[in-house]
Amino acid sequence: MAERVKGGLVRRNVIDRVVEAFDPIKAMERYAARSRIEIAAQSGFFTPGSGGTVARSWVLPHARVDQEVHEVQEDIREGSRDLAKNSPISAALIRRVRDNVVGTGLLLQAKPDRTVLGLDDKQAQAIERQIEREFALWASTCDATGHGSWADLQAQALIGRIRDGETLALLPWVERDGEPYATRVQMLDPAQLKNPPSGVDQKDWVNGVKVDDYGRPLAYSLRRWQPTGWQEKYETVPSFGSSGRRNVLHLFEREFPGQHRGLPMLYPVLRELKQITRLTDAELDAAVVQSFFTAFIETENEGGGAQGMLGDGVSDSEKIDASDETKVEMGPGMTVSLFPGEKVQMAQPNRPSGAFEPFYRALIEMIGAAVGVPYEVILEHFQSSYSASRASLLEAWKFFRKERAWFAANWCQRIYVEFLREAVLRGRLDLPGYLDNAAARFAWQNATWVGMGMGMIDPLKEVNAAEKRINLNLSTWSDEYAQMAGGDWEAMAERKQRESAHLDDLGLSHSGASEGPADDPDPNETNPIENPNE
Repeated sequence: MAERVKGGLVRRNVIDRVVEAFDPIKAMERYAARSRIEIAAQSGFFTPGSGGTVARSWVLPHARVDQEVHEVQEDIREGSRDLAKNSPISAALIRRVRDNVVGTGLLLQAKPDRTVLGLDDKQAQAIERQIEREFALWASTCDATGHGSWADLQAQALIGRIRDGETLALLPWVERDGEPYATRVQMLDPAQLKNPPSGVDQKDWVNGVKVDDYGRPLAYSLRRWQPTGWQEKYETVPSFGSSGRRNVLHLFEREFPGQHRGLPMLYPVLRELKQITRLTDAELDAAVVQSFFTAFIETENEGGGAQGMLGDGVSDSEKIDASDETKVEMGPGMTVSLFPGEKVQMAQPNRPSGAFEPFYRALIEMIGAAVGVPYEVILEHFQSSYSASRASLLEAWKFFRKERAWFAANWCQRIYVEFLREAVLRGRLDLPGYLDNAAARFAWQNATWVGMGMGMIDPLKEVNAAEKRINLNLSTWSDEYAQMAGGDWEAMAERKQRESAHLDDLGLSHSGASEGPADDPDPNETNPIENPNE
């Protein structure tokens, strides 16, 4: 081993001198590399392979992101799909995200920029309502298959993004009798996205996506699917048509620069999810076995034995392997006779283990922390105090709101833009400047997407807190309504006005104020918003 010298450098050894004699440049590179290794070994920083058994076995890929994704994507996707079907925790996690991000579907609120377009409030409200009515008409027939609704497509798209890591859809132009719009949404399996027959990444093809020098997608290579299975026939679909209309919508989260394919949301915890499923199955099997009460009788009768006069208590129709007469299968309440001199020694599984629940919970807490959804929300297990439960819900909603904003911008809004283009071209919407002025077009496309509210653990406390935020100018009616109930506050206010007028016509009271004395405060609660003792 080379002797260390001051400064962390190393002495030249025999091998260094031999290499130097044949190739001085290689010798210098070798010496510089050995010096860097020595300096790293003497430093206080931890690096993979720098020391210790665990660190030395840490193998790094040293590959481009697309190369790494290309190598493992199919296996990771199929593993995630298997867990989504067979792992209760995975299924619960996917459903929580779907139900809280899109729920019954994100609703369009058209919000053209009134200042840029020169619209007064009355004009803006009228055109907003017209756009929303036309969009609802399009949404009723937007699924290319004719089966689903706009809300169904949103749910499919979000589940694909979570489970598969990406959602792939075409936006074909399909004219149908009796339907006013031809823009459709055709959902595809991301497994269809694959390089042309060679299957190898080339200069401009990366894992099924053709890109330019800046990494912008130009086209997609789609493998055809038939009921009998995949066919090695490919179709290249441009990202945009000659008119600028979008043909392909590829939805995934880019975690690294230069990434062109997505990974499932569950990929950091696939191993843990699989192991927790195996652990649960093992504990369940052990508990079932322990629940069997089987009596074994030793007799002097020559007709005894495992298949003796009393039988083994399990009918042939219930046996796992009825053809094997050498096996004794256990069942509840069995009675089995034995041959003379035979003994039975039973293993004691000691299940379910007392440590199972805390270990199970610790694993789910780790999984929830990695994904962004707290343990209590994944399992809908709220048994702590109001403060602790609300804290978990608030943390979850940070994640849900982020996902909703991302999904609305990358899925809903992009499809809405294509709908708006067709509506203007067909003359169903009169939006001045939309076709020939980029600034006007951008102003007309402005919209928000509203989903279900967060829900309330203690409605009285939540409403009191909302009232204080509004009174202190920390929030608005629209924001509070969207958070609590979801939907359009302006539409709700207009509807309430109509209802109030109708009640006036009927001579009925519609005052929302309480005329009786306020409820006595809880003596244990000093703060009407939150009890500090909880």
